Amino acid sequence: MTGHLLFVLMCCCHEIQVQASLPPKLTVNSAVISETESVTLHCRPPSYLSVFQCNFDFGGHVRVTLCLQTLTGTELLHISHQRSPAEIKVKCFYIEKLQDINSPSPHSDISSIIIHSSTNSVSPSPRFKCWYA
Repeated sequence: MTGHLLFVLMCCCHEIQVQASLPPKLTVNSAVISETESVTLHCRPPSYLSVFQCNFDFGGHVRVTLCLQTLTGTELLHISHQRSPAEIKVKCFYIEKLQDINSPSPHSDISSIIIHSSTNSVSPSPRFKCWYA
């Protein structure tokens, strides 16, 4: 009986660890922004978990923060050490506390954000001038 109970407990604990290893879903509200515009990133862990901290990975530059984050194009460029125009690839993960161990989840799928310069382009002067009589 004791062996059977131990087996059941081991299976239940294994099931909890398997569930905790599911990747979060990353949503980005806009795929193309300027340097001055903002984008909202939402790292969504599985609904059965209570996670208050997420990690956003901007091409190898990890930022630990809340799971819902709004950043400007300029901030994204700074974090990722890039200049506009640029494509910023972002993914996220969360840290789950299992017993006394902090266990990172698998990463979400990668989302891309295109950032273009905020400067207004000047139209070239026309080649021909029209004179009216």
